[in-house]
Order: sequence, then C-alpha cells, then structure tokens
Amino acid sequence: MSHKRSGMDVEDIKAELRKKYGPLVHISQQLGLSRNAISATLGDPQHSVKTEIRIAELLEKSPYDVWGNERFNEDNIPIKRSVRRYSTQTIPKHLRKREVAA
Repeated sequence: MSHKRSGMDVEDIKAELRKKYGPLVHISQQLGLSRNAISATLGDPQHSVKTEIRIAELLEKSPYDVWGNERFNEDNIPIKRSVRRYSTQTIPKHLRKREVAA
C-alpha cells in the first residue's frame, strides 16, 4: 500500500521563494539566519522547525500545506522527530595519535 505524500515538492518551494524574494542566501540573511539556513531546512527535515514555519509564512501558506504530513499534522503541529544520536564512546588511548585526551 503506497502512502501519498502531501505538501509541496522541495523544488517548488525553492522556486516560489526565489520568485518572490530572490536567492535563498539573501532570504536567510534578511531573516537574521545563517547564510545556508533556508537550504539546510529544505534538505533536512530535522534541521529547524522554526525555519520551516517561517518559510510557510513567507509563502503565505500553512506549514502543513507546504511541508505535508511528513513534517506537520493537519492542525499544523510539528511531527515529533527522532533525536540524532552520536556515539558516546571514546577512542582507546593506544589507538590515538599523540595520546590526546578525549
């Protein structure tokens, strides 16, 4: 059973943003964000919920209409995302170069 994705295609979001406001870097800077914030948010669903909401506001649409059911519920509440996990183990001393503390 296939699950139909709702929301806009990322390329359509980029095109609409560029058409209305110019380059994505310029939009990020005008919003007081880092230069790549918009691009990072478009490419990574775990990057920034706040930026996703701001993008939806710029497009004058609801977050659900822009991002669909992968990132927001129909009532525009963000879907809880898993936390990125990194290894908590350190490299053994005998394998470290110059025996630098971890």
